Amino acid sequence: MPLFIDHRDWFGAYLERTGLAAEAAPPFVRLPHDYGEDMAIDYRPEKVVDATEPGPRPAIALNVCICWPEDSGRPGKYSYVAIAADGVQICRARARKAFFEVVSTVTVYPGRPNREGPAFSPS
Repeated sequence: MPLFIDHRDWFGAYLERTGLAAEAAPPFVRLPHDYGEDMAIDYRPEKVVDATEPGPRPAIALNVCICWPEDSGRPGKYSYVAIAADGVQICRARARKAFFEVVSTVTVYPGRPNREGPAFSPS
């Protein structure tokens, strides 16, 4: 059976482990809680790994599905950018077209060049 983690349990465990108050939780923790994102984690090898290249099968493999109820009145998607005091930026976004979906987390460090222009420097 897949493991189900309720968003309230995950949020509470994060706060307990970090010692943070709910209002001080970072966006990557607060937004999933606010949206009611639950997790279903399947760890059964026969449900996660179809085939492997020549060699041993992975010792552990997970398939994580994150979702919230469609009828919850919340938007069907969201993205956010978090900027740390040292200028590090983290952006998480999802793109979907037909049957394909990609979720990416991008980390941008200050002072490093990127493809779109000059190096970022915090003001």
